[in-house]
Amino acid sequence: MAKKNNPINYTNRDFESIKRSLVEYAKRYYPSNYKDFNESSFGSLMFDTVAYVGDMLSFYLDYQVNESFIDSAVDYDNVVRLARQLGYKLDKAYTSSGLVSLFLLVPANTVGSGPDTNYMPKILKGSTVRSDNGTTFTLVDDVDFADNDNLVYPATIDSATGKPLKYAVKAVGSIISGELSVKRIPIGDFIRFLKVPIDDENTTEIISVFDEQGREYYEVENLTQDSVFRGVPNPGDDRQLVKELLKPVIVPRRFVVEKDDNNTFLQFGFGSEAEVDSDDVVDPSKVNFNLYGKKYIADTSFDPTKLLSNSKLGIAPSNTTLTVQYRRNSTTDSNITVGGISGPGNINYFFLAEESLDSTKLLDVRNSIEVYNESPINGDIQDVSIDEIRMRAMGTYSSQNRAVTKQDYINLCYRMPTKFGAVRRAAVYQDQDSSKRNINLFVISEDSDGNLSNSNSSIKENLKTWIQNYKMLNDSIDILDAYIINLEIDFIVTGDQQYTPEQTLTDCLQALQEKFSTLPEIGEPFKIRDIYKTLNKLDSVLDVVDVQVDQKLGGAYSNNQYNVALNTTSDGAQLLIPANMIYEIKFPSTNIKGEVR
Repeated sequence: MAKKNNPINYTNRDFESIKRSLVEYAKRYYPSNYKDFNESSFGSLMFDTVAYVGDMLSFYLDYQVNESFIDSAVDYDNVVRLARQLGYKLDKAYTSSGLVSLFLLVPANTVGSGPDTNYMPKILKGSTVRSDNGTTFTLVDDVDFADNDNLVYPATIDSATGKPLKYAVKAVGSIISGELSVKRIPIGDFIRFLKVPIDDENTTEIISVFDEQGREYYEVENLTQDSVFRGVPNPGDDRQLVKELLKPVIVPRRFVVEKDDNNTFLQFGFGSEAEVDSDDVVDPSKVNFNLYGKKYIADTSFDPTKLLSNSKLGIAPSNTTLTVQYRRNSTTDSNITVGGISGPGNINYFFLAEESLDSTKLLDVRNSIEVYNESPINGDIQDVSIDEIRMRAMGTYSSQNRAVTKQDYINLCYRMPTKFGAVRRAAVYQDQDSSKRNINLFVISEDSDGNLSNSNSSIKENLKTWIQNYKMLNDSIDILDAYIINLEIDFIVTGDQQYTPEQTLTDCLQALQEKFSTLPEIGEPFKIRDIYKTLNKLDSVLDVVDVQVDQKLGGAYSNNQYNVALNTTSDGAQLLIPANMIYEIKFPSTNIKGEVR
């Protein structure tokens, strides 16, 4: 007897359609075996149960399929993972950086003609200062008060002789948010692809990793990279101009940094210590390009020959203890406004021939220190949205570690390691005033309240250095501040009588505040027609009578001039925003107003 093939409708996916299909199937193929289709029967219970299971399986199948593609995924963590596969690594542990002014009172020399240089110390890198909100900032480099570029002016004068007794000396240093911490992590037997957690969700940067034998493990962009560049002291005559020389270093011991929402991990390869001395770990100079008969070490970002010949992807530590020095943020928001640095923290002084100096004068110098930031310290930004992650991931994949198009430059800005700070928005335009391939890169950052703020000089300098590794040789780039335009909205609507005017106004304000919670791009027009669309969709609104948009100037707002009337299109549908400007509704609760008639 031939096997009976019963047709199945595979388009039924929800509960009702599955149940209906089951009932039809039973009626068609089992008419004499089952006839009780009453909703209260046991058979109906079985139909409901099977339909329920089918509906659940269909739902989760659809969900898993959608979450497997970056353009359809809706779960934040899944989007982050998919973005990582495309080369975009989201790091939410942002740091802030900037400049801090340090002041010391230094006793005058014996003739009163200037400060005594013996009492002008170096403040060593790693020293800390504090902000009003409790954020700790660390000096990136030594600050030498004996530097000739420092400002020096008389502070106290001898009333009898008229000569200065003390001089105020001002020096400037670079600071970065966070404080240094050390963890010692015991490692057991050899494990391939060892993954070591730091167990500190506020980790912003891995400074160094050593095992108990004193061997260093190097951070790399990916585990296929078998060489890095390190600075070594310059022995040449030009060492005053160039303190360090870049040298390629073979790194069989290496790791990459991976992060999730709660932790930071060190990911190692699967080579063992027994393989360190193997000839399979090659000298990068033997596998790089031979340029005009010379061994040429290419930039690791571009070098296609950075693959290991043994495919072990580096040596994983075993039977040792790792000492990990890292930087961690002390607060969730490390952006600081002008004057937000409140005082010194742990200051490390270095005086030449300190043992020969007067201890009282030394103590006075140490106690006189004051700190102040004359410009904002920024670089920390709010979490980017899912849509932004999608855009940046796809842009990263298409750029392929080089900057050719405008979008490549923008994606590079967003990919800069967080330890160097971050910008909130970036835009690239060809410099119309230049006859060369000069590019104007406009950037904007955030302040401590999450509002737009000009990027400080440290971030722009870091960004320029970062882009140099990827840009075209004949491209030149200027990094400029985007001008902020603060706008306010005033609307009039006709309310539905089924709702109170108070309820209608609340609905309108909430809808517009949500609408403008997403930050626009630099140069993106302000669409007035979208305000009409947003308000007209509300059940409590019958019609939008009028919408007025004005600029807010001065005080808490920017002072950048912008003519609303001249930049409104003839149909009144939008405001045209120049390429070097970005609009902002700075205080939505007060800058969005309305009236219900």
